[in-house]
Formats: sequence, C-alpha cells, structure tokens
Amino acid sequence: MSPKKALEDAQVGDSIGPHRYRLTEELARFAASNVGLDEFEVDASGSPIAPSCVTDNDYALAWMKQYTAREAVHTKAEHHYLNPPIIGKDLVVTGSVADRYNKRGKDFLVFETVTHDVDGREIVRSRNTLLIDL
Repeated sequence: MSPKKALEDAQVGDSIGPHRYRLTEELARFAASNVGLDEFEVDASGSPIAPSCVTDNDYALAWMKQYTAREAVHTKAEHHYLNPPIIGKDLVVTGSVADRYNKRGKDFLVFETVTHDVDGREIVRSRNTLLIDL
C-alpha cells in the first residue's frame, strides 16, 4: 500500500476506496439506537435490515484509507438510499473527489461515493462536503 497523502493534496478525479467492511449486528444496533429503533425490520427473504443511516459515514471510511487530515469539518451530506443494507453482508465503498472549491477564503472538498453489497446491489449514493482549511 502506498503512503497516505495529505487531504489538502487531494485533486478532483482522485479515486477513493475500495473500502470493504462487514455490516455487523453491532454496527446496525448502534445506528438503530441513533434513530430510536429497538428492533430490525426484515426483507422478503427474512434477512434483518439495518437502518439506512448505518452507511452515512462510508465516504469517510474510504478517504481515510488514502489521506490524512490535519483538520477537517463535515459541512454537507446528501444520501440517496436505493436498497436496504442487510446485516451480515460485506459492503464495498468506492468513489472519487468530485469537486474542490474555495469559498470565502476556505478550501472545500466534495466526495461522491457508492456503496454496494457483495451481491452487487447498490445500497446508497452519497455526496459529502468537507471544509479542509479552518
């Protein structure tokens, strides 16, 4: 694995990921507790479904494998949930740096990511903005 780059050196078009992780019951329960759920729904096959918000930080898991950040503040998020995440499945996050801009003298990075399960089902498409120059 190549050494991590500084987040300030990220450029539009840089790929992030893939990042693969198992959607454990523990992760699902933590997400459920954050949205006030006590039990999981099940899909048509009887598999337990995690709350969609369990994937909200996938972009960070992916970029943190490649970049280090001296400072960064999450400023905006857009999530398009397409299929329910199944507990026990492996999820794979891929994406890229979609935009970089300066506003009022501050630098921002925009990441676009897609999370799939190992069966190829698209779970969520996300667009997240970070302020990288405090």
